[in-house]
Amino acid sequence: LCNPAGNLWNLIGETTTQIVADNTASEMPAYVSEAIEAGLVSPPPDEENLNLRNIFRITAPIVLLCILVVCVLVVSVIVDISNRQSFINKKIIEALTKQREKTHLQQKE
Repeated sequence: LCNPAGNLWNLIGETTTQIVADNTASEMPAYVSEAIEAGLVSPPPDEENLNLRNIFRITAPIVLLCILVVCVLVVSVIVDISNRQSFINKKIIEALTKQREKTHLQQKE
């Protein structure tokens, strides 16, 4: 893509490298260091804390998904057991009603 200012892809590349170069500056401004020394602001997290945050960001959804799967499995097992019990009860009721009908017919004769 070209525009009057030149090649657009080159302009995008230049701005991204400038942003990256600006973000890699390790010096903090004086007002930030003074605020940290005064205890008004917490210091920036070190690499270990950042690594832990990244680990939690990755593992938290996986752990929550596993917990959700286990809950769904437990609920499905409970529903399956109750459905089997209700099916057995239904068959027993059908058998008892047939037996009751037979006894009524025998009593009428």
